[in-house]
Amino acid sequence: MRPIRSRAPLAAAWYLEEPGHYVLTVGGSVLGHVIEAPDATFISFDAQAKPIARHDTLTDAQTQTSHLAGGGVAGSRGIPAKTLALTVAGSLLMGLLVAGSVLSR
Repeated sequence: MRPIRSRAPLAAAWYLEEPGHYVLTVGGSVLGHVIEAPDATFISFDAQAKPIARHDTLTDAQTQTSHLAGGGVAGSRGIPAKTLALTVAGSLLMGLLVAGSVLSR
């Protein structure tokens, strides 16, 4: 008799990718990002590196990103490695562009 495998939802988790760049993942799939801007605010992004909003705290940014990602339940679609690399690069670039526009004011 074969063992029964659990189909329980996977838990989403935040990881510090590099200083100021937080990534929400579940089961190897990226669900969103948060980047700390030079003005000490936090910019949340979805999995496709589209900006969601600017937040005063990291907790607020992570909460909204998690909420919009559906909380990271099982069945989330995986993202190929090349797409992931482009998403991370896009997120970092967007953070730099936003930071640059804020600092130039």
